[in-house]
Amino acid sequence: PIYENLVVAAREALGLTQAQLAARLSELAGGGQPISQGYVSRVEKGALTVSGERLALFAEALMCTPGLLASDVKLWSLGDGCLYHRHRKTTKASTLRQLHAQVNLSRLYVHRLAVTANWSLPDFTWAPVRTGGIDSPADAARAVRERFGIGPGPVRSVIAVAEQMGALVMALPLGGREVDATSLHPPGEAPLFVINSDVPAERQRFTLGHEL
Repeated sequence: PIYENLVVAAREALGLTQAQLAARLSELAGGGQPISQGYVSRVEKGALTVSGERLALFAEALMCTPGLLASDVKLWSLGDGCLYHRHRKTTKASTLRQLHAQVNLSRLYVHRLAVTANWSLPDFTWAPVRTGGIDSPADAARAVRERFGIGPGPVRSVIAVAEQMGALVMALPLGGREVDATSLHPPGEAPLFVINSDVPAERQRFTLGHEL
């Protein structure tokens, strides 16, 4: 059966409304009875069970696999304390919802790909450096440099440092320059940093340093 939280995430990741998804479903279904926005709403609320051919139809409309929509997995929201983003004050709530859906699905894609490829995801053993009082963000940066033996001056590759730490780094087009990056760090997992590839390279570099 379909898991409603994944339908919502897949829809929001594509920037679709419920009505737009219903229109896609109706078009793909062909000449039968049109699928309404109300039907999509009931599916997303968990009031309807979707399986078989209808599950495959949802997967096609949402550009994913039936297996993904039928996965019983945890999705993370901003209030969970492990999802962060760097954005402008004018960023719309709808843009952030789309971003949160994209980073959640990116995490699932990476984990599913690792299982398929029989590849172990990196271990991340770093404890956060709590800043405030006598410890500043600069102190945290110096601690990272010291641990990796990075001397003063420019860092050759911030991505290399992040990956040495055990983090996962993805560059994705996030649509314009409203959001520079987002990071997702569920307990017990390696953090995932998603950097906006639509911004200039020097901005991407600075932003990844900020996420670290």
